[in-house]
Amino acid sequence: MESLPHWPNRERAAHYREQAQKIRALAEAEPPGEMHDQLIAVAEQYEMLVRRLTGTSTGIPSGTA
Repeated sequence: MESLPHWPNRERAAHYREQAQKIRALAEAEPPGEMHDQLIAVAEQYEMLVRRLTGTSTGIPSGTA
């Protein structure tokens, strides 16, 4: 299996933040129910990764919000 290139944490966080936003948009297009809830859960997992990578509670580095 081919290894993935190492991305700096800032770039990884930006990528994960973008993925979370896309998945949240998909969730909002779904009617309330299991699919909507599962998509929200996946988006929240991406957001948790962003928080871990950035060391912030919001996932937004200070001074950029």
